[in-house]
Amino acid sequence: MNLRTKLTVLPALFVLTAMAIGVVGARLSLQSEFRSQDDAAVTVRVRQLSALLSSFGEDNFVALAPSLFEQAQVAGGLQQPDFVTSLTLENGERFDSAGDVQIPPPPGLQGQPAGAESLTSFVTEDGVSYRAVSRRLESGAILQVARDNTRQAPVVAGVTRLMLMVSAALVVAAAALGSYFARRLTGPIERLSTATERLVTEPDAVGLLETGERGEVGRLTDNFNTMVSSLRASRAQQRRLIDDAGHELRTPLTALKANADLLRLEGLPPGDRDVLLQSISSEVDELSGLIDELALLGEESGRHRTDEIIDLDDMVFSVAERMRGRHQRSISCSGRKGVVVHGNRQLLDRAVSNLVDNAIKFSDESAPVEVAVVSSDGRTEISVRDQGPGIPPDEIDLIFERFHRSADARSVQGSGLGLSIVEYVAEQHGGEVFARNDAGGGAVVGFAIPVSS
Repeated sequence: MNLRTKLTVLPALFVLTAMAIGVVGARLSLQSEFRSQDDAAVTVRVRQLSALLSSFGEDNFVALAPSLFEQAQVAGGLQQPDFVTSLTLENGERFDSAGDVQIPPPPGLQGQPAGAESLTSFVTEDGVSYRAVSRRLESGAILQVARDNTRQAPVVAGVTRLMLMVSAALVVAAAALGSYFARRLTGPIERLSTATERLVTEPDAVGLLETGERGEVGRLTDNFNTMVSSLRASRAQQRRLIDDAGHELRTPLTALKANADLLRLEGLPPGDRDVLLQSISSEVDELSGLIDELALLGEESGRHRTDEIIDLDDMVFSVAERMRGRHQRSISCSGRKGVVVHGNRQLLDRAVSNLVDNAIKFSDESAPVEVAVVSSDGRTEISVRDQGPGIPPDEIDLIFERFHRSADARSVQGSGLGLSIVEYVAEQHGGEVFARNDAGGGAVVGFAIPVSS
């Protein structure tokens, strides 16, 4: 049973149960009320008749009993068809009112004092139920008055029938309202379910859902749309990464194959062989670096996030010293001591190294590279300034994209992933990247991350 069916059936079942209890309760209550009225009526009548009989006196009561009994019935108004009366003398002689119904003898009144009463019920052979009150008279006779208590059965049946009709109408109304609200409530959920199923088999065919709903369903729809948008962006980046990686990997592999073919040639001069081997080694190094950078960018987000305490100034100065020795270039550092951050030392070291390496590529060999660490308002900026031609204005927003290389940078060796890794590291540490052209010439590229408190 799906959710819509449950939301339709449950209110109807609730109303049906409540109305069934109500109908049974009302029927029993009505029957009890009618029985109480009958008990009161026969009790009053037996006492009235007893008083009338006593008013005639006890002299010759036995001889005059038939006449007195008939006179008392007339005087007490007991000749109605729903009343039955009976008088049993002490000697066993019995007088009954007109009709075929005889009241059974009352148990337990023999030997009781005058005025003792008992209330009993009996059913005739025709299935008619009576309530009877028996009273012992001063003469020792027993007077009985009974009344048919099934005469209200049509009334009870009519009320029950009416309540059943009302109950049926309420159940139908509850089911209709339940179905209406179920459609309103489960419609968006069913659309979400259908879209989620399609998302598994046809991820590119699923569009964003309307977000007109409020409350939990609305938030669920918004979250689904966010997930779809993120998935689209992720798949687009994945496809672009695969396409770009294939393109970038093809270049060193083609060079390796060409150099290997040349090495197979006979009579190759030793000098040329050394040049080819050096070229192969260089291509292998570039290919290895490219694969490492692709693996880093392909890692699950947050996998490298740690809580190491890092003295950022010491780390930056260490990177600058290492890059000086590697490239034999002038690299200056400036910053404030004591800037501490929480993060992954290896990733931050890689990001700073990539910034410095990028600046070296776009600067003349004699031009210095400037590294600065600036901290303010709970954030630390690490920027690297080169002395190159600067960044074309229309490409400032593109330099951090994977494999993006401007026209001026295509002749420069590299994978095109260095600044993408810088952006990845900054995001992993809750920061962001920036790039701008310096007024004094060259470009300033870096990232900013929060400072540990």
